[in-house]
Amino acid sequence: MATKRRGRGEGAIYEDKEKGRWVASISVTVDGKRSRKRAFGLTKAEAQQRLHEELLTGKPRSEGTKITLGSFLRQWADVDLHGRALAAGTIENHERAAEKITERIGTIRLADLTAFHVTSCLAAMAKDKESQWERQNARKTLVRALGRARAWGLIAANPCDEVEAIADPHVERARLTADQVLVLLAAAEREPVYPLLLLAVTTGLRQGELLGLKGEDLDLANSRLFVTRSIRGKTKTKKGRRPVRLPAVVVETLAPLDGHAGLLFADWYKLALGRKLDALLKAARLPDIPWRNLRHTHATMLLSAGIHPKTVQERLGHARINQTLDTYSEVLPDIQEEAADTMDRLLSSGSLREPVGSESTGTTRNRGSGRKPVRVRKSGR
Repeated sequence: MATKRRGRGEGAIYEDKEKGRWVASISVTVDGKRSRKRAFGLTKAEAQQRLHEELLTGKPRSEGTKITLGSFLRQWADVDLHGRALAAGTIENHERAAEKITERIGTIRLADLTAFHVTSCLAAMAKDKESQWERQNARKTLVRALGRARAWGLIAANPCDEVEAIADPHVERARLTADQVLVLLAAAEREPVYPLLLLAVTTGLRQGELLGLKGEDLDLANSRLFVTRSIRGKTKTKKGRRPVRLPAVVVETLAPLDGHAGLLFADWYKLALGRKLDALLKAARLPDIPWRNLRHTHATMLLSAGIHPKTVQERLGHARINQTLDTYSEVLPDIQEEAADTMDRLLSSGSLREPVGSESTGTTRNRGSGRKPVRVRKSGR
């Protein structure tokens, strides 16, 4: 059966797949001037209805007058989150945050949502002892979801633009020192979790990446393993798929697992690992840290030892080196101090030289066998 064509004056309607919405448009003439009116919706029928109402009233419909925030977040998850090539963990984080938001302000109409509502939601989460990370995740979810709502024409502005950002929880990450790592490993040496714990502190793999390792990912003959997946499926980023070099002690510990079929650590899961680590830390009288902070411990140990941040980025599987530098910025002042000390040594030993006949520093190179250290002229400007 042929599709019925729209009649003259009925306008056009099409799906904007890039922005995840339908667009209904029509050309109109007002006071002799021709223009094109457009209306948007999540569905074809919704876009048509909004255009019709705008033509009748002479002004755009008040978008999102009926839909509640909770209802919108569910639709947004279906249309935007699951319609993109996002890692399973990212989708899970946004959906968990959407649930927490809906519990608190989900009944408010999307069109009525203000910065005050968002701020109140985050304050309520803090009062309910939600972690700083969970509150930051909730704000990020709202920023993203309401940004799409604005792009789809459901709201005129994003209320989150007026909400103060939550302090980055990475700033005060607790981690172990190198000496404390040795104490922890000694306490766990005879425990079944030891190989997994050793891998965590010597490779910096994410918890999901550790649990997703299979026997086929090991190349112990060349002292390396390959990260190709997470326990949830894909790695968090494209850079997450990476080879990681292994220290000799790890190669020796993993030798009994070489050639193992299937998951290497199938008996462990997130909750069990956290509880086991808690018990080991308590028994060894070490600071209480979550399992994920073993990854931060690994990165801090390398950076503090002078390993180049690019190498640390590659081991961690960060998408960009900026992420590594921003996340571990508190370690960098020590490195800056070392750099300054090195410059002092170079200058005092005369290792830096001027070009022959240089006029920029007000000195000339000694043409004899002895060489003079650099003297910097004080500018009178």
